[in-house]
Amino acid sequence: MQPYREFQVGWLLLAIVVPIHILIAYLHINSIGDRPITSTGFMIVNSVFLVIYLLFYGMKTIVNSHWIVISFGVGLIRKRIQVEKIKSVKAVKNPWYYGLGFRFIPGGMLYNIQGVDAVELKFQNISDMIRIGTNNPTQLMQEIIARLPKSSGTIGI
Repeated sequence: MQPYREFQVGWLLLAIVVPIHILIAYLHINSIGDRPITSTGFMIVNSVFLVIYLLFYGMKTIVNSHWIVISFGVGLIRKRIQVEKIKSVKAVKNPWYYGLGFRFIPGGMLYNIQGVDAVELKFQNISDMIRIGTNNPTQLMQEIIARLPKSSGTIGI
């Protein structure tokens, strides 16, 4: 079975961070303001923005026969989940206030880069759950279910 791959672009992050970066560059180039930023300060700010872009420009989800891998940006921030430890899978909608990124939510962790649709995974030996943000929760859920061991127990929909 071929691995399932999904990539989501972090449009909201880019829509907010890029204009701020452009504004700071414009202010620096034209020396606007009472205390213009120095060249050293500008290089530090550019470095911070570069790190933000590299870490959070998108989220990739890969599902293969043994693992679910969720990674942000270039892959420094990632989570690997063993498929055989999954007890249940269901499509859910996150409340808007759960936000974006990777964070603790009531009952577990959320990995999300855009939107409110997600797939919730519950595990056999622990009470925590993980929610994976996705553009297509039905397809992601079906891909995970197809790879579960036949004796894994309950599967929610």
